[in-house]
Amino acid sequence: MLNLATRARGRAMRTGCTRGTATLEFAIAFPVLILMLLSSVDVANLVTDSRRLQTVANTVGQLVSTTSSGSVTYADLQSAASSAVVLFPAVLSQSYVGSEAWTSVISISISSIVFIKTNPLCTSNCSYTARVAWSGGSVPRPCGVNLAPASDSAAPSPTTLPQDVFGPGSLIVADVVYTYTPTFLTIASTTFRKSSFIAPRYVPASSYIKYAVVSGDNGYASSCPGY
Repeated sequence: MLNLATRARGRAMRTGCTRGTATLEFAIAFPVLILMLLSSVDVANLVTDSRRLQTVANTVGQLVSTTSSGSVTYADLQSAASSAVVLFPAVLSQSYVGSEAWTSVISISISSIVFIKTNPLCTSNCSYTARVAWSGGSVPRPCGVNLAPASDSAAPSPTTLPQDVFGPGSLIVADVVYTYTPTFLTIASTTFRKSSFIAPRYVPASSYIKYAVVSGDNGYASSCPGY
């Protein structure tokens, strides 16, 4: 009887020890699992925002490049930029929380780029320089500067263009900059820079979409000297 009782107590002690170990392991692992879950949410939101911002850049560029009149006004550009609040509504919630205009949350700039032959007499395999004809928005591209060719994988910059877009004609360029702040702060904030480069649809290759100053122009954009 004594041996049976002793063995029973031993089994109970071992069972209690096992349960205590499992509880301790769960207490250690649970915070890690929660952190991993929250991190996955932040990473998923980051990837989603990156894609949506590229869509914003593409849409803004498309809206401006498809004008059939050959010119745009400040109202046309602001209307195109405003599509961001539909395509990327996070800017509205963020502006509400920060009590600021949505245009302070996301930077959208629109420019017309004209390509000029480096050698005017060239007839084939020509090289080109890129100049800004007009620009507007949050961070306008600079006038009077030859935009430098950059690697297609390089981050967009106001003073560069992907080397593959250099050629005859012109482009409408939409630049979007936005800083993603994670919801649960499990990853670092990330600043996205997205751009689209779209050839005007209804403008001959020898010309470009011009910027027209009209009554009520609020200075949203301006033409560069010579354009």
